[in-house]
Amino acid sequence: MRLDKAGREHPNALTQLHKGSHGLTTTENMSWQECLNSLGGCRSLRGDLTALWQRSESSAVAFVTNRLSSDGVSVVTELQARSCSQIPGWLAPIIITGRTDRLWSGKTACQLVPGLSIPDRLSDLIYANGAEDSDLYSLELLTLASDLSLQLRRVFTDNGISLIIAQNTNSLPYNLVAAVALIMATETLAIPVIHQAFDFYWQHHSYSRKRFEMTGEDEELAALIEVVASWYSPLWRFSAPNEAFREMIVKHGFDPSKISVLSTPVIEPVAHPDIRADSFDVGDTITSPLHFQLNHKSIIEIGCFRTDEGKAKLTILFPSKLSLGKNIPQTMKLCLKLLSALNVKSVIQIIVSGAPYDMESDRGLALLTEEFMNLLQFADGEASSGRLPPCQFVFLCGTPRFSDGQRLTMDELYGGADLVVFSSSIETDCIGLSEALLAKKPCWIRRWDSPYADIFEEVTARLVIGVLSETASVVFDFLDPIAAEQISHHNQGMLKERSPVRRFQYELLNLCRPSTQEKAATFGREILDLLQERVGLGHRGNARIIRLGGTAASGKSTLADAIVEESRARGRNCVRVSLDDYVQEGLRSADGRAYGRDVINIAQLIQDIAMLKKGFASPLPRYYHGVAKRNLVLGYSDSWIIIEGVYALSKDGIGADGGSYDALTSLSDFDIWIQSERSDSLKRCLSFDSGRKLGPEWLVTRFNERIAEWHETRRDIGNARIVITVSDSWERISCDERGKE
Repeated sequence: MRLDKAGREHPNALTQLHKGSHGLTTTENMSWQECLNSLGGCRSLRGDLTALWQRSESSAVAFVTNRLSSDGVSVVTELQARSCSQIPGWLAPIIITGRTDRLWSGKTACQLVPGLSIPDRLSDLIYANGAEDSDLYSLELLTLASDLSLQLRRVFTDNGISLIIAQNTNSLPYNLVAAVALIMATETLAIPVIHQAFDFYWQHHSYSRKRFEMTGEDEELAALIEVVASWYSPLWRFSAPNEAFREMIVKHGFDPSKISVLSTPVIEPVAHPDIRADSFDVGDTITSPLHFQLNHKSIIEIGCFRTDEGKAKLTILFPSKLSLGKNIPQTMKLCLKLLSALNVKSVIQIIVSGAPYDMESDRGLALLTEEFMNLLQFADGEASSGRLPPCQFVFLCGTPRFSDGQRLTMDELYGGADLVVFSSSIETDCIGLSEALLAKKPCWIRRWDSPYADIFEEVTARLVIGVLSETASVVFDFLDPIAAEQISHHNQGMLKERSPVRRFQYELLNLCRPSTQEKAATFGREILDLLQERVGLGHRGNARIIRLGGTAASGKSTLADAIVEESRARGRNCVRVSLDDYVQEGLRSADGRAYGRDVINIAQLIQDIAMLKKGFASPLPRYYHGVAKRNLVLGYSDSWIIIEGVYALSKDGIGADGGSYDALTSLSDFDIWIQSERSDSLKRCLSFDSGRKLGPEWLVTRFNERIAEWHETRRDIGNARIVITVSDSWERISCDERGKE
């Protein structure tokens, strides 16, 4: 059955449901809603899921990635896998990948699962046409994801995998089938997942990521992508490469408690003694910029001189793939102008190590080719006028990062470079920068655009590197040997402090620690027993609705989460819905407060609850204290729906969107009030609010509002069937039944 946004049956939908071969609920007329339903029903339902995070000496780790090449994610995967193999007692990790290409030369054992690979045909069709052909594509997505999930489960089981580190598979779901399948497989087998996010689909909306923006025409498809990219489960945690990127993710609406920093142990490049830095075999030699054309296959050399003619040569390395987002032609032009200002006399050789980006569109590569043609014409003109020496451009069309002892790699290119330049203005980490600095090479880097400025400041902190910008570049003379040597020694020392293997191992082990509130969990079991006795066990299509009210900081969310986890341990899906999730952003209460009954979108809340009660998975907004933006989590229930909030038990009043609290009351099957002493409640409020570091004026204003809220909501205690009194330290609770059966 398909529903419209108001929860009504879609007039063109077939309502006859049947079970697919893998337990998936499908229809002859599919929709993205059915994909959400399948994900909602696949969550693990067993025991204490948080205990699965406890690593043992026999821990077997699998890194899961879409492909292995010479790109940054592939390099990080290999470096982290090597470090995992050095953790005492841990088994040697494996990398599970969709494909490897000619540029991959890592040493970690790999297992191919082709369905993980990018580019992916179906995903490209979905992102281009999903809003128009949801019936067709959603059915194929579920079919392929189900099959791929079975393959992954076999691989995980055969290798005894107990921890998975997913490398950007879901946060940037170029292969949506693989992202869905990974969720299904890990939830079915109850395997913990660390999703290492280097970037997200929402971070920018141009070039290769334009496809994600196009899904906005279909709300259900857009919700599916957001849910998959930020999968919320006790089995899934997220990591970021640095603290600034972690803060960016949190501001986007992620749960701060589920995101940690996981750095990469960068290794010092060491050139192979038998391989020269200029030992590349040129495929095409071009003498005119007008003949330039990017390709994926052969090395392109542009310039009229040869490097073996005995002329002095200055080599500048651009260690980057070729894509529009990397700004390589523009940055090269900046560099040439600066080299002219430094009065460089040597012949200039510019080497681009990366291949054309295989996720870039044909149109994008054509535009990039045009930009390079303009750059080459500029360089020719500058050389002809005498403002620059002759320039040679070499496009290597891809270079392996790790050495196999036979091919030219990045180790040799770093060793042979006089200057290394990084052109991208949008990054979350910069592994190449760290490698170049460890190789004792002077570096220039393009300043990153906002909102990446904070990440740039963290990545470059205490490093002496030239900074390029269109308006005001600040660089040093890397041709001064004494100055360059001192800068190189300084930078190398900074990097060795920053990214050692032991730091990564510490962060990984810390990320794998179980996080549980055992006292709250104990009372969650008690309350669940009470609910089963008083309300009975709900089922899919008729979940029971429980309202959980109480003053601020009384423990509502903590207890609700404990009930949800205990419910899953007993084999049933239960969902928490918070009134805080539905606060209208930027709206203030009629009396001027930042929070009140009339700032909550009650009508939207009731609509989402109606979907949940009917047995449908519903993307729900989720608010985390101190985070302005609300991310989506996937709600699904075949037992109870817990609605919690300061005003959850209110019977009168109208919400921000015209919804009635009386209507919410009529939906409830059972009402619980969490009682907390005024002193305990205000103490916890002060502790929490002061942690937000918003200044004394804000803190005093918020404290006064808290007092007003406490007096206002206390009257709702009379609407409860059960009053639960919780001690400040969760050492004990007591229940007082107010109503009759």
